[in-house]
Amino acid sequence: MAGEIFTNLDNLCNVDCTNVHPLVCHMCHEQYQSPCLLDCYHIFCARCLRGRTNDSRLSCPLCGYPSIVKGNSSLPPEDRLLKFLVDNNADAEETVQCANCDQESNTKDAGVMYYCNTCSQPLCSACKELTHKARMFSHHEIVSLVKRTRAKHRKCSLHEEPYILFSTENQSMLCIKCFRDMQVESRTHCIDIETAYMQGCEMLDQAVLVRECLFIYTFGIRNNSST
Repeated sequence: MAGEIFTNLDNLCNVDCTNVHPLVCHMCHEQYQSPCLLDCYHIFCARCLRGRTNDSRLSCPLCGYPSIVKGNSSLPPEDRLLKFLVDNNADAEETVQCANCDQESNTKDAGVMYYCNTCSQPLCSACKELTHKARMFSHHEIVSLVKRTRAKHRKCSLHEEPYILFSTENQSMLCIKCFRDMQVESRTHCIDIETAYMQGCEMLDQAVLVRECLFIYTFGIRNNSST
């Protein structure tokens, strides 16, 4: 029955970690959504781990190491650093639909989809010309969907201000108003976004190496115990 509900795990132990994108989940093979960090340092989407907890323990689908799960969510803690990298990943895709003809496209298809900031609606190339060629629409602000999506991800959802800093204390991005409202002592833990991104990439590379070593070690133990 478990095989019908969950992703087939038969081939997970044969995964070559060196060939897996660091922002892609081993189970669903998609970019992480709400990445959760297990005690063995393997990371999976929250949705991929949901329902796998037994007596407050969750066995890693990749190496089998048990993690202690606390709280009502029955999930390991969110990896905020990885979430930060995912949120700022230029390769992220999002499917959108033209408001006029329902044509679907993803945000990486530059030149195919547009967004009218005045109408607050996405438009395909054909509908942009069809619906906005009249003089009355000449003052409407139309931008490419790629540009609009990047701008949206760079803004604070609370204050609608652009992110300018990253808090190493709370592992979260900050706009100028977030920084203004912080305690004075917490401000010393803030660095600029670019520095945070570079440090995050370095830490992720190190985590991948640790994960590969753990995988090789546990795989070796399994082979020795079966012989």
